[in-house]
Amino acid sequence: MEKLAFNMYCQEKSSIHFSELPELIETEFKAKPNSEVASFFDYDIRTCSFFNRDSEGNYRFMHRSFLEFFVARKIASEINFGSFFNLSVTSLSSEIVYFATQMINPDCREILLNAILETRGKSLSESGLQGGNALKLLVGLGQSRLEDKDFSLCTIEDVTLSSNTFKGCKFDGTKFKSVSFFSSNLEHCSIIKGHFESCRFSNSKIICGGLNETEFIETEFNRLKIIKTSMDYTKFLKCGFEDVWFTRLDMRESSFNKSNIGTRLLCK
Repeated sequence: MEKLAFNMYCQEKSSIHFSELPELIETEFKAKPNSEVASFFDYDIRTCSFFNRDSEGNYRFMHRSFLEFFVARKIASEINFGSFFNLSVTSLSSEIVYFATQMINPDCREILLNAILETRGKSLSESGLQGGNALKLLVGLGQSRLEDKDFSLCTIEDVTLSSNTFKGCKFDGTKFKSVSFFSSNLEHCSIIKGHFESCRFSNSKIICGGLNETEFIETEFNRLKIIKTSMDYTKFLKCGFEDVWFTRLDMRESSFNKSNIGTRLLCK
């Protein structure tokens, strides 16, 4: 059931037609056509109490939460056995993350951390969503403080971080895409030659850090404090600034091309 749910979730399908079941069973369970094994799985799916069938032969989970639960169970089971291969395939919803963190062994935090580090040196297309999904699960397991970690050259995509502390972390050369930092602490972080695309910073702070030669593209800054931070040769392209405090900064050769400077941009 986990494989069927994961397949439907990845393909963004809310239902599956009965004619698709034989091929799916053969692919996912390595069962030969018309074999006893294939017939068993086919019967099991058709008669499962979690499924409804409409008049046109489409099967769907009685409620989306069933699909999300089985996806979570598959992900959790793999992580508990030391594997994180499927974390790169598709973005995990908050509901799946919630279910999965109830089933992941707390001792597996190191596996999730390794899943993030395994993206090191890869492009966003090569690493997929592995880094972002691993970070979602790590935070969901209660790991809100990730201090003094070295995430240099990693790739992190599609994750919302709220009230997290990254004090003293290194993000040199790290690529972020569609990452939101809400009430996050980036104090004493090193972010040299980083890349932020379609990200958001809100009610957060960067203090005594380094943002040299870092590129921000279409990133929003709201209620952000950047204090005693070096920002030499940093580029802001099509960014938005609203209620941002820049205090005691070094900003040699930095640029704000096509950026929207809103109210209360304070520089001291």
